[in-house]
Amino acid sequence: EFYNLSSHIKGVSPVNGFHTLIDSNEFTFVPLLGFEGARFNLINNTLEPSSKESIIPIVGLPGFEPWYVFETIRGNRQILKITDSYQRLDYIPSDCVFSCYYKLEEILNSRKYLKVAPIGTKPHAVAAFILALNYPENVEIVYDHPIRTSKRTDGVSKVHVYDIKHLFKYKSPNIDNLNDRRRARMERRT
Repeated sequence: EFYNLSSHIKGVSPVNGFHTLIDSNEFTFVPLLGFEGARFNLINNTLEPSSKESIIPIVGLPGFEPWYVFETIRGNRQILKITDSYQRLDYIPSDCVFSCYYKLEEILNSRKYLKVAPIGTKPHAVAAFILALNYPENVEIVYDHPIRTSKRTDGVSKVHVYDIKHLFKYKSPNIDNLNDRRRARMERRT
């Protein structure tokens, strides 16, 4: 089955509040893959990583459905082959915020800067945003801002509830804390 989940893309850019001043040659690109390979391709072409070794894609395995991993790889096979990033492909359970967070943190510890594209599952996206909050100088979230097609999906599945407070390196996030961190981040840039 072909997944046409986006009608078009607004453009690739860092997510507001989650951008850094990373030298373009020093980052590792980590796409958290979904079904639409065109999105990975567009973000990769926009970022232009300095080498093929600086691309580490992550796929959800097991997926929410048993065949989703195959659909994801099939949808991304062309860009995985072009970039040779299939050789560094990593698998994280698609519904596990924690596994994804710890894998991203492991990659960050072996590299200096990450640009993460959360174009796959929502739990993986949550992990990416928590990592960016914990490492604001080293992690940037980039997104392609897709416009959804009408009638993308239907039906209901499981609801996942996570207790993620222990992942935060700072006190539990609240509005005051987030505003203080944004203010401090802006002061560091000036």
